[in-house]
Amino acid sequence: MPTTVPPPPDDLEIPLPDVFPDLIALRIEVTQGIQNLANEMPLVSERRTYVRVYVGLDGAATWPAYGALEVKRNGQLLGYRWPEGGAIIARAGGGDRAVLNDSLYFSIPDAWADGSVTFRTFVYSYDTETPFTKEPWSFNNYQTETVEFKPGQPAMLHLVPLHLHRSFHKADVPRVYKPDLGGVQDQIAVQAQPSNTLYSINGMYRFHPIASLGYELELNPLYREPILHPASPEWNLGPCQTVLDHYLPIGNYHLPDFKVLYEEDPGDLGEGNNKVLFEPDYRTLYVLDRTVREIKHYIEPDEDGGFRAFGDDNGVGPAANPQTPVFIGGCKSTGYGAPNKHMGLFRLFEDFADEREFFLGMVDPSLPTFFGGLATGSADAAWTKMWNNFGNNGWSHSAAGTVAHEIGHLAGLKHVPCRDSDEDGEPDELIGGSIDESHPAGAVFPDCSLSDVDPEGFYGFDVYWKLWGLDAPAVIPNDPGADNPAFPFMGYQGPGWPDPYHYCILLEYYGIPCDPAAIGVPGLTGGGGGGNGGGGGAPDPGPVEPGDPVAFIGGTFDADTGAITVDERYGIGPATEHVARRVAEQAIDIIPFPFSVVVVGPAGEEIYVDRQSRSDSGHDAERLLDWGSLVPATGAV
Repeated sequence: MPTTVPPPPDDLEIPLPDVFPDLIALRIEVTQGIQNLANEMPLVSERRTYVRVYVGLDGAATWPAYGALEVKRNGQLLGYRWPEGGAIIARAGGGDRAVLNDSLYFSIPDAWADGSVTFRTFVYSYDTETPFTKEPWSFNNYQTETVEFKPGQPAMLHLVPLHLHRSFHKADVPRVYKPDLGGVQDQIAVQAQPSNTLYSINGMYRFHPIASLGYELELNPLYREPILHPASPEWNLGPCQTVLDHYLPIGNYHLPDFKVLYEEDPGDLGEGNNKVLFEPDYRTLYVLDRTVREIKHYIEPDEDGGFRAFGDDNGVGPAANPQTPVFIGGCKSTGYGAPNKHMGLFRLFEDFADEREFFLGMVDPSLPTFFGGLATGSADAAWTKMWNNFGNNGWSHSAAGTVAHEIGHLAGLKHVPCRDSDEDGEPDELIGGSIDESHPAGAVFPDCSLSDVDPEGFYGFDVYWKLWGLDAPAVIPNDPGADNPAFPFMGYQGPGWPDPYHYCILLEYYGIPCDPAAIGVPGLTGGGGGGNGGGGGAPDPGPVEPGDPVAFIGGTFDADTGAITVDERYGIGPATEHVARRVAEQAIDIIPFPFSVVVVGPAGEEIYVDRQSRSDSGHDAERLLDWGSLVPATGAV
């Protein structure tokens, strides 16, 4: 990196005009992904950092501008940086913050982002002498900003390629996601679509305030398959299902019961009617590798209630045989948290010092899962569908957002009310469970934006853009009507980006103090949005200490009837430092909660209470929930 001022760019080496406007260094913004012009969002040591310098102008509408950035820590020079995008055209008023090249932007070496750091910029045109020889004033070509970088906890992902089957039936062909991590995928004999796994897991850098992400590929079959596989039932992550009676070409499927296409029983269609008009609630079927979309508005009912469904038949592979499973798109089933509870058994035996650690089940993207991903509370485990698709904006990546979203649930975040696609006045996010009632978005729903619409407020900036091989960093404004908008990543409106409220909560989760009210985004109820363990540490005193016996148990909860089951299988082991902290965090989980897990001592005293409000992150809150809990193994549950 250069340590002295370089020569001026070649395109500025032209004869100097006689009259010069006054260039003004207006503001310095120090961003790690989400920041306002007051630089109020706390910063993480050694996390990727960019500095944006906004250049104003007096005496002309536009003018070429260049600049340098001096970086010091506690008065000691670290070095100089030059604009990554080169020279810009300065504009009166400072230009448009949402336009990347309306500012000079500088990348900062990760090692420089630590402690108290002062950034001092000097802007000029043509050469470094013109502010002193040509401009009316030179003092306003300088601007200084001092910020504090604080260390946080790193994150660790245990990557588990889940052993699944097409149609989620053990007799069907295996469908196991094939990781792409530089050759290690060759250790897994699978049928799967190629994908760049790093694009997906690197979403943690984009959405979570971390400086370091470790990962480990778990190839042990015990992690990846149901216990006693293949004798045990397969994991079924799909929507409601029926079976095929028979199939004819051109999208003609005969199913045994037309009522499966309705959310509620539609009753009798009438006797003797052929090609009856109807409006199904669910209009997509998944049969093997074929997708039947936009089922037509008529059926041919049989006397026994069966029917023919006609639709656009897209996909490859063999025609379906009778009794082949047929999945009904949009119809919610149960049991989606089973892989997470399974991985939670092994979570007890994995721990690294001072890290936030998670198990991530990777699902082949060809499978017709109901959800794109799902997280299960105390298991520190989630599964996600590993799509490898970029959005129309060129920067958003489907699985990167899903991975970060589900790990966000494990960090305690709930959904943001943001999308109302059917305009019924209820957030679409309710299908996924609990809404964060403290989030500021609740005050303006159904309107939704990344943050308050304010040109000086919180904007996104993709500091890790090179991880996806992009041409340049994206700027994400807070105005949903602007070009390239984004929305809170814990909602369902896309594309997603970390909003300031939840990013602040995540900073606390990873050990960096952040108060939403102090940065101008106070919660509606003064709560923390479900964040677990503010400051990244356990409450004092904790229910267990490292080395104490601790168990992971799980079961189901029927939200309709209140019935609770407890699995016969559970894991037990000594608590690591991280597990001890997680047990303590459960004990202070926020209400409301549908039920509690209580550990009772020999005299009937309550040793520990875990209020179960995190089950499956509420993803199946309307029906049967999978739940999991870490508890002290010193009494009866």
